[in-house]
Amino acid sequence: MAEAMQEAVEKVANEEPKPDWYETGIKYKNGVPHYRCKYWCKNENCKNKGNHYIPLDAETINCHNCGQSLKVRLATGNFQDVRTRLPERDQYGNFYRADIAE
Repeated sequence: MAEAMQEAVEKVANEEPKPDWYETGIKYKNGVPHYRCKYWCKNENCKNKGNHYIPLDAETINCHNCGQSLKVRLATGNFQDVRTRLPERDQYGNFYRADIAE
């Protein structure tokens, strides 16, 4: 029992710390914030899902796997601050979703 506990403690201690964007959902690329967008590819031969980090003005993204163009929408349908157009995060930490073929 003590060995299993020690192994669990060592495993946690050896894990890499998670980057800030993992928790915030915001990555900075060349000083510009990019917001997490969860997508589900609608290509019948693909059906890939994943994340993109996109700027506030992105209207479409492409599937990482097949390149299908997907339309971007707000994850919650609401803005956190209407003046700056910052979107709200959904319960999964996404600011945007893309799940409709363009």
